[in-house]
Amino acid sequence: MKNKIVIIGLDGVDFSLAEELIKRNIMPNLGKLSRNGARGNMLSCLPLHSSITWTTFITGKNAGKHGIFGFFVMDKDTHELKIANSLERKSQAIWHILNAYGKKVGISNLPSLYPPEKIDGYMICGMLTPSINSNFTYPKGLKDELLKNIKDFELDLSITMSSKNSKEMLLKKIYEITSKRTETAKFLLSTYPCDVNMFVFTETDRMLHLFLKDMDTDSQYKGAVEEYFRFLDNKIGEIIEMCDEDTTIFIVSDHGMKPFKKVFYVNNLLLEMGLLEGENKSARKTKYLFTAFCFQAIIELMVKLKISPEYFKRFLPESFFKRLNIIIGKGKGYNWSKTKAYFWGGLGDCIVINLKGRQPEGIVPPEEYEKIRDEIIDKIKSIKDPDTNEGIAYGIYKREDLFTGDFVKSAPDIIVKLREGYAPHESIELEGIFNKKSLFEPITSDHTRNATLIISGKNIKKGVLFDGSNILDIAPTVLSLLGVPVPSDMDGKVLAKILSEEVSPSFVAPGLNESERLRQRIKELKANGRLK
Repeated sequence: MKNKIVIIGLDGVDFSLAEELIKRNIMPNLGKLSRNGARGNMLSCLPLHSSITWTTFITGKNAGKHGIFGFFVMDKDTHELKIANSLERKSQAIWHILNAYGKKVGISNLPSLYPPEKIDGYMICGMLTPSINSNFTYPKGLKDELLKNIKDFELDLSITMSSKNSKEMLLKKIYEITSKRTETAKFLLSTYPCDVNMFVFTETDRMLHLFLKDMDTDSQYKGAVEEYFRFLDNKIGEIIEMCDEDTTIFIVSDHGMKPFKKVFYVNNLLLEMGLLEGENKSARKTKYLFTAFCFQAIIELMVKLKISPEYFKRFLPESFFKRLNIIIGKGKGYNWSKTKAYFWGGLGDCIVINLKGRQPEGIVPPEEYEKIRDEIIDKIKSIKDPDTNEGIAYGIYKREDLFTGDFVKSAPDIIVKLREGYAPHESIELEGIFNKKSLFEPITSDHTRNATLIISGKNIKKGVLFDGSNILDIAPTVLSLLGVPVPSDMDGKVLAKILSEEVSPSFVAPGLNESERLRQRIKELKANGRLK
């Protein structure tokens, strides 16, 4: 284990924010890593959902090859959504390759990883894991060790279980879970030595969704972001202190974050275009208002009692919370017999064509498919904000524009990415295409493609500010730093320009030819116990 790697994931941290916090000495540990290594703005992938971005990160492949396109997948026989977990991933992750070459790998709190996989090292699942009562670790016995050594260990903070009146409680919980993440990382580094360790802080994403906008206002939470990231930097420093000089440290985010001013209600546009029809409006509105009222009342009661919503998971079935995560803010009251297209955020901020023969109640004939896609794309591209007279679209893509591979046909039909300052929403409960009133409350910031990448170690050039990197590039770069060949079907490239001149030739491994890929696959199958 002479050359080791520690990857610290900071979910949702925009590179411009990281640079500002470093410049203001709010994050001195990140500043030291930047000065002693390389840093740059890293382009994330689309759609900008953590389940997709982190899966792209660990595979080095686009979603058309790994098969994850959003937090949810739709049942092929119904319109019900189910959470997309690691079983939906169709491609090997970086730990399969590293294990095949004798490298131990540890993974903690990587989103959308449940259930845990057999691995030479360890794996702790995080976001979207059913509950702490599930088997969320490999090896299985690691769960008991964690619960014994980390007081009040928690899996995740649910952003859905929140309201505009519960920000104080959520802020307190963000700090608590960040501390537990750090304790867990230190415990694992001392107890389960690995060639590669990866620790993800998802609380950064929650913090920025909720409080980033307050940085530039005079609200009661002005300064909350700076205070939290100063705290986080100290925690990162505790992890770095446990790493020796042979360890290369990666600071990585899966996407960035910026405040939005307006919400674009995509389904209201489809209603206007005659491509979507809702249920009886009065019945839908009554159902929505009743659900929202009950939800708000419960949240306000918990806030007054200073009780986290997670507390009730001890008493209520997990199915209740899963359904609550889906129905709140989701205006799925569509008349399928008259709906030709619909927008669903859970599928990756995408528009789905209600295609006959593919969707459960599809009505669009295959020969009209391209016509409807073109009509929708042209319409959204033409839309301008009436207050600025500027277009709102960063890019509106057909799935084949973004993805290549065996699973492109599993992707939603149109992917929507709006410019900074706008967020898409699927509800049809509010009037109009644009609305400053948001069903996102208390979320006031949305994802951007500007991710953060900082790499520091003896094999990395010092003081380098680089651009042009992509989230696809991390996996092949990690492999090369450890002298492991990069599979030729990876879409990313090795970031050779930031590797030290003295060592880069030996670390930049070539892609594999077909015979080498076959030998590697045999090694992987043996390592996973699937071939003797």
